[in-house]
Amino acid sequence: MSEDTAQEYEGRTILELVQNGHDAIGEAAPGRIAVMAVPQGDDGVLYVADEGAVFAEENFRAITEPALSSKAAGEGIGNKGLGFRSALQLTD
Repeated sequence: MSEDTAQEYEGRTILELVQNGHDAIGEAAPGRIAVMAVPQGDDGVLYVADEGAVFAEENFRAITEPALSSKAAGEGIGNKGLGFRSALQLTD
């Protein structure tokens, strides 16, 4: 299921990670999101960071188990961690 979802979101990885950062920052607090691509050998490293809420254990569980989310529908941009799985396109 994760591979199918990752393919559906192909090409959206950076957008999805920035949207997750936006959700972590929330509307109440100003914050920044940084995106940096660093060449490394034949590949590279993509860094996406934000000044939002800490990525807690419940958030980790939400992205590792299908259709589980700590966000309610309509809360923020994303829901159910599906877009985050697009990162699977960049790594094995």
